[in-house]
Amino acid sequence: LSERESEAIALLADVVRNPALPEDELPRIRADFIRNLSISRVRPQGQAAVAFNAVFVKSKILPGDTVVVPNGTYSENVVIDKALTVISQNGPGVTTVVAADPDESVFTITALNVTLSGFAVYGAEMPGINAGVDLGGGSGNCTITNNRFGLSPSMQNRYGIIIYESNGHRISENDCRYNVYDGINGTRSG
Repeated sequence: LSERESEAIALLADVVRNPALPEDELPRIRADFIRNLSISRVRPQGQAAVAFNAVFVKSKILPGDTVVVPNGTYSENVVIDKALTVISQNGPGVTTVVAADPDESVFTITALNVTLSGFAVYGAEMPGINAGVDLGGGSGNCTITNNRFGLSPSMQNRYGIIIYESNGHRISENDCRYNVYDGINGTRSG
């Protein structure tokens, strides 16, 4: 989530410092931006995004930490690149993560010793190799448990879980019924 944060801030700062539009347009654009931001924060999806980011996008999250995600429906593509335990507050019945970009996996895990538990996950359904959870090279010894990958024929993933060139994973008690292809697909993994 935070992988492009510094680039976005730098770009925004550059636009503010060096606007390429008439000076008299800035107050209107600023007011529109603030109004739209205020509106998005009172809508349920905006509130869910704020809650998700408040929990997940902390610069102080360290390897080995536990991240508890509050109930809600979140539109995200999450990359977990350090050993974390990521759990929902009250399980997959009330905590859903939908792919913000359907061409990407919802969760991509590139670290060792990650636990992911208690989410309903769908929306990674465009053609290609994407899934509810992608356990690719660099990941290993991960625990994926008590999740729902795909919720119905209209709310699915291409694959539920993809395991590629990694090993030692513990996958249990996941519901992988509603996916275009395999619920769990392993390639060149041990």
